[in-house]
Amino acid sequence: MFDKKLGFATSSIFLASALLLTGCGDSSSSDSNEDQASDSYTPETQTLSSATVLDANNEPLAESEVSVLASGSDNEAGAVSIQATASAFPSIEDFKNAKTVMTDVKGLFSFEFTEGEWYLAFKKDGGTSIQKLQVTPDNASKIGKLISSLSCSEQSCVDVDDQAIV
Repeated sequence: MFDKKLGFATSSIFLASALLLTGCGDSSSSDSNEDQASDSYTPETQTLSSATVLDANNEPLAESEVSVLASGSDNEAGAVSIQATASAFPSIEDFKNAKTVMTDVKGLFSFEFTEGEWYLAFKKDGGTSIQKLQVTPDNASKIGKLISSLSCSEQSCVDVDDQAIV
């Protein structure tokens, strides 16, 4: 019986000591957590230098033409500039002298998009769609993903924006 009381007393003292030590911590640890929380991550601003183009079916727009127009007169990428209104996109004729690149089999193409508005004409298998791209001053990604309104099958592509909703 004496052993049980001694065992209980020893356990109680051990438990009380553990609780007491747990409650006594270094208060400086919370200060360092506050310092870490105040340091925020700011991504490095970058030029958008390439993009993958997907069609309306979420498939790569492989081996297609991408013609690029810059909106306004400021562009460093060598693209032809146009003055488009807020309500109207450029017509396909506006892309006649535009810089044109090709996508690869994965729909990837390279072009240096600086800050501003850009118009892209995607052409493949008889289909054409025109999209607007906005590159913001705080762009943090070198690679983008664009979704064209072209819907492509094995034989042809059509612009689903031009299709009537039935």
